[in-house]
Amino acid sequence: MSWKKVENLAVAIFNFTAQNEHHLTIQVGDLLYIKEKSADWYHGYLYYKPDRTGTFPCSFVHVKDHDVVQYGDRSYLMPTEDPVSVEAKDTLREWRTKLLHLYTHDSREKYKALLHAMEEVLAQRRLLSNATREKLQATKDLMTTTMDQINSQLQLPVTPRDNQCNPVDPIKTSIQHLHRLHQKRAETSHETSDTSDPGKAQKKKQELHTYHLLMRVNRVEHVFPEDCDMFFFLYNVDKHETISERFIIHMPKTGNTSEAFNLTTGNSVLFTDLAEKDMDVKGMEVICQIVRRGKMLLDDRKGSGTHLRRPYAYGGLDVQQVLKDKGKGDTLFDGDEYQNTHTLPVFVCQSQSQENEFAALDGGVMKKLASRGGQKQCTVLLNLKVLAGDLNSLRRDLPNIKYSKTTAVAHKLGFPDIILPGYVRNDIYVTLSQSQFDKGEKRAERNVEVSIVVRDNDGKMIPHTIVLGANEDPTNEFQSFIFYHNNMPRWNETFKLSIPYEKINDAHLCISFRHLAKKEVKDKMEKTYAYSFLKVMKEDGSILADGDHYLSVYKVENKKWFEGASYLQQKMSAVAPSPSSKTLAKSMSFDMHQVNQTTLARPRGEFVVLSTLTCSTKLTQKVELLMLLKWKMKEHDLTVTLTNITHVDGEEVVKFLQDTLDCLFEILNTTSERYQEPVFTALVSIFKQLNLDRYCHFSTVVDVYLSKHFSATQAYKYLVWSFNNRVKACVSDAAIGLAEQYRPVFESMQLIFRFMVQSYALHESATKSSDTSFKLDVEESFTSLFDLMNLTEDKAKGVHLNQLTALKVSQFHSVHGRHSSLREAPLHKEGDYQSCEVAGNTSRKGRPPPHHHEAPHHVHGPNPP
Repeated sequence: MSWKKVENLAVAIFNFTAQNEHHLTIQVGDLLYIKEKSADWYHGYLYYKPDRTGTFPCSFVHVKDHDVVQYGDRSYLMPTEDPVSVEAKDTLREWRTKLLHLYTHDSREKYKALLHAMEEVLAQRRLLSNATREKLQATKDLMTTTMDQINSQLQLPVTPRDNQCNPVDPIKTSIQHLHRLHQKRAETSHETSDTSDPGKAQKKKQELHTYHLLMRVNRVEHVFPEDCDMFFFLYNVDKHETISERFIIHMPKTGNTSEAFNLTTGNSVLFTDLAEKDMDVKGMEVICQIVRRGKMLLDDRKGSGTHLRRPYAYGGLDVQQVLKDKGKGDTLFDGDEYQNTHTLPVFVCQSQSQENEFAALDGGVMKKLASRGGQKQCTVLLNLKVLAGDLNSLRRDLPNIKYSKTTAVAHKLGFPDIILPGYVRNDIYVTLSQSQFDKGEKRAERNVEVSIVVRDNDGKMIPHTIVLGANEDPTNEFQSFIFYHNNMPRWNETFKLSIPYEKINDAHLCISFRHLAKKEVKDKMEKTYAYSFLKVMKEDGSILADGDHYLSVYKVENKKWFEGASYLQQKMSAVAPSPSSKTLAKSMSFDMHQVNQTTLARPRGEFVVLSTLTCSTKLTQKVELLMLLKWKMKEHDLTVTLTNITHVDGEEVVKFLQDTLDCLFEILNTTSERYQEPVFTALVSIFKQLNLDRYCHFSTVVDVYLSKHFSATQAYKYLVWSFNNRVKACVSDAAIGLAEQYRPVFESMQLIFRFMVQSYALHESATKSSDTSFKLDVEESFTSLFDLMNLTEDKAKGVHLNQLTALKVSQFHSVHGRHSSLREAPLHKEGDYQSCEVAGNTSRKGRPPPHHHEAPHHVHGPNPP
């Protein structure tokens, strides 16, 4: 074995026990100094215990970034790590010894309190790696306050800190300064631990979290008469809505033999991106529905069907106790097992009325099961764990999730409250809700099976586009379960569409209805007696709107009704029935004057309800946004388009942030001056949305856009001109009480100036010359701001709110120093408004708007120095 000399630092990600005298025993989290390397082994020592040296596997550690520190004639490697994070790691190791002492001495209350604090510090430390600049300091403050309070209670030394919560070196700090730091820290800790308003403090902590629920099904105790599918999902009882995708476990037939299934693979799922409102302990249930695959009736000995999906059993688990302390439930993994197990009771449908309640989740499954008063016929043993933080960080910290190929990920039906940069989804969820059918000529009500496939405009099926569960591969067809003799079924079955982006414009859902008797030998297509359809895209190019869609049902006239998709000429939507109507015929009307009665079927007077929910960063439901992205096709409507974009909510804007900004700046550079003000208004609207807490993580997206994608070299002229006009208008309108309408401009000042300065830097780089008028324009901006700050409330009602917002100008020193040509501008330090007043003597007031150059420059380049 040949060794190569290296110098590096690494952290242990797995435990390793020495097998011989040359090995080094390491534990997860140990910091290691690497001196030599062979093919698969490192040789080194523990960073904080240099006397413990030996070899350890390369795959058991992760190489860390480090800094080289020079001390005298020698150099040392220091880990590049946040000092608060390092302190938290050392503190947790020290608390571990105290925790063992409290447990062995039967101090259970103190033991639980310390364990709770350790888990809290762990959760906060996990957030440090990916917290935004705005949230980083708040996270540090919470974590260090907890550590200082617990250290004080345990009579351990309390670390002195600076204003950023970083520990200071007591050797290099004077006694007086250390005393002041301890005093200030004690006051801060006292304020934080004040219990006068615990709800507010708890809410502040929870603002930093996105939640995930990890579930593992360990054991199922039941006799399955046929092959069954177990569906697990989260449901909000108070809001009557499904929260997550479905997770499926396939159970085999056991016959008459009682058997308990111990599940080891394919039995775990992570429900992701849950918000605080989703984690409401009063309304969340884990629902289990079991669907059997076989005969229509279990006691029918002559039944020959083996493919029919029938409701079999359902149950639920109220997770109130599990979620009471978010993120502090069961230990996630202890070897291969959880510490605690929860029992989910499941009841078998023993009558047609109970079968009809199978999918009726209104009011909660637990209440319905309690009202039945019977004994459960099936028991599901599972483990639950609530996790807090970013999913990528959790995967790094919890290798069991990262490396387990059988752990499914069930996404939330909707976007998370905190949308992170790079978040990409293209999911369309479809729920087969309910329907209403006529008995027709039959004596009994129908046994209806609904089949849904995705077809194009030519009637050809688009394969592998339907996903039935989070752990399932795409399939060609969705088939509903069948209610026995029920003309008003309620399915509430949800599946996901996975349609290729290039085919989605021509795609639609083809819905067919089949009546299945107890003895069926006919081909499925021959049994289809009615159909319906739902187009995925609207005619204006936007995706189908979220919500319920009442669809017309048409009679099948021939076996080849679906070929050529001629049915797409018919009316798709039906009028929703009134709550008091008994039948659809009394409450529905159809406009059939455009339908060719000789070739197309007539409506049957029946309806089906499908609900859709789009969670996509590629498709939009907002026509206003779509019109902006395609503005060149209808340039004559550009003024209306720019006005409408200000009404689009932030969730849609951030999904298409780069494309939206590209369009707006392209309009500035290539169109006439009359669009200058509408573009500026649209930019202000977008910048205002980006300042909201929900989108605070997108500050990094804006940074990347400015440095790598932004190319509008002429935009600075229009931005500074429009900004100056708005500030002057605010000063003049404030006298008549109209200052309120200008507040969004001041809320967006920082981003306006960032784009302004970057545009000028790109212009100067492209032309190799400076624009002296830009400096005068910037001076004029600050002069106008000075005039605004001089107004008083008695002369300008409501202006003080704009003045407070405009004080963000003090943050411009970082922007202001980004380019050499601006470093001599009047505003040299925070609050230096006198220099603005002096500079105002040279400003060019009343200048007309800038004119377009014949050939505007477009360049891509890095940030200016």
